[in-house]
Amino acid sequence: MKRLAKVVIVAAALLVLAACSTTPAGGGGTSPTTVQGTVVGLIGSPLANATVTIGSTSDTSDLAGTFSIANVTAPYDATVSSVSGNWAHVYQGLSTATPTLFPIAALGGSVTVASSATVTGTVTTSTTVSSTHPLVVCVEGVSNEVFGCDMLTTPTTPTTTDYSISAGWVSTANVAVRVHALQFARPTSSDLPSSYYGYARTTGSTTLVPGGTYPSNDLTLLGAIGSSTLSGTVSVPTGFTSVQVTLMARLSPTLSIPLGSAILTGPGYTYSGHVPTFTGATFTLAAISASTAGTTTIETLQWKQGLSAGANRDIALSAGATLASMPASASAGDTFSVTGGGAPLTVAFMPSSSPTAPQLAVTTSQSSVTLPGTLAIPSGSTYRVLTITNPGESLEQAASDWLDGYFSLLLTSGMATHRDGGVTLASDSGATFTVP
Repeated sequence: MKRLAKVVIVAAALLVLAACSTTPAGGGGTSPTTVQGTVVGLIGSPLANATVTIGSTSDTSDLAGTFSIANVTAPYDATVSSVSGNWAHVYQGLSTATPTLFPIAALGGSVTVASSATVTGTVTTSTTVSSTHPLVVCVEGVSNEVFGCDMLTTPTTPTTTDYSISAGWVSTANVAVRVHALQFARPTSSDLPSSYYGYARTTGSTTLVPGGTYPSNDLTLLGAIGSSTLSGTVSVPTGFTSVQVTLMARLSPTLSIPLGSAILTGPGYTYSGHVPTFTGATFTLAAISASTAGTTTIETLQWKQGLSAGANRDIALSAGATLASMPASASAGDTFSVTGGGAPLTVAFMPSSSPTAPQLAVTTSQSSVTLPGTLAIPSGSTYRVLTITNPGESLEQAASDWLDGYFSLLLTSGMATHRDGGVTLASDSGATFTVP
């Protein structure tokens, strides 16, 4: 996202504001502007009826999730909240005039995919589908992002395999889709592909109506297709002992087909797999690892998109940030210090056995966070803390998907990633604090 205009003379700006007797939302050293943003949930679904506050000015997101607040100077803090949903999320130090804000509501089930439909059919293959000859079937949104893939390892007959995909998308409008099928070989069910048996795509497109069922999207795989090697090394932080890598083939701006995963063990953590030689295709590499020490678990995921086949397609995992210490008690306004920062950070305060306590979160680039007082916290509420770091991302990027990319990559649901990214999650299952 583009940043606002360069710093102007602060004194002149203050004189103008004083003459107008107006206090701008936010604060900082740029000319006031109108912030026109969007509040979203998982996979970009719009979030309506959320209250967005910058400075002393508030607006409510509409059905498309959009809001507008005038007279804002950057950098500014924005708070997205819902009294009825019992959650609030603070974003500190934003600079863009068009923010996309992904709030903690997504973790509490407040945001769901707007529409789904069932797409079914039969794929005819020349090689019997099995765990070492899997068949991947995915839907592709022609002009909108639609997600849904199946990895099939059991045939219906020796030469045919039936599939059924629950296709989902974030609007209530009809969407047009195509269906893709790809079969490959791998030495075992936990290896990356070694060759490709065939590929096919439905001709034309099928328009999906929310709630509908669409049968007879049948495909016959063409002959074997060529492949090239994609290989590299995964760097891991100290204390991380195994890595899972996943490869995906990006065939269009809205479709990435998962090609399989493999577990790597050190030292070295090298991977090598074959990717199909589709014209115009690029590839996505995702690597994930975890470390547990006592009751503290750290999980780190990093991905690169837009790769071509070849060697030295390396990726580095990050240990991320953790709380310096967990206090026994804390109230709204108290500060929590973190260690291992240096990247955008989201601290999620999740109620633990306190059903009336609000979900709270702060996204920031600072080395500490303050427990928000946006919503009243009942006395006696207990909280656990989840720390999420987004290495390699800007604050604005982290604000828009501090955890969304994590879900998208883990689901490998067919949706294409649009940029490199990463997320590191740290939590201590045995540590909580109580609000007096």
